[in-house]
Amino acid sequence: MDYIQTAAALLIAGESAALYLIMKHRGSEWVTPINHAYVVIDVVAGLILLASGVGFIPVQSMIIITSALIHGYRDYEVYQKLENRYAFNTPTLIILNIRLLALAYIILV
Repeated sequence: MDYIQTAAALLIAGESAALYLIMKHRGSEWVTPINHAYVVIDVVAGLILLASGVGFIPVQSMIIITSALIHGYRDYEVYQKLENRYAFNTPTLIILNIRLLALAYIILV
């Protein structure tokens, strides 16, 4: 069992789903089609990482690399100060970058 991969999977899928549910419950403008797609991608990537971390399936590299690229694009959204960006505040940006570092570790190791 790869503990970093399992922790990354839980963080990626769990944080993204929780953020989406809270924002949707509040009726926030943050809930846009692109942010909804980001959440779906995060949950799928997190579940795949979790399943492979506990040995059920082999790591699907393309999904993990795609997820890392999308995480990088979310950083770009912040840098460009786009409206309704995924990382709308500093704590969300910090968690996003922790997730990106975990994905980079998984890809490289």
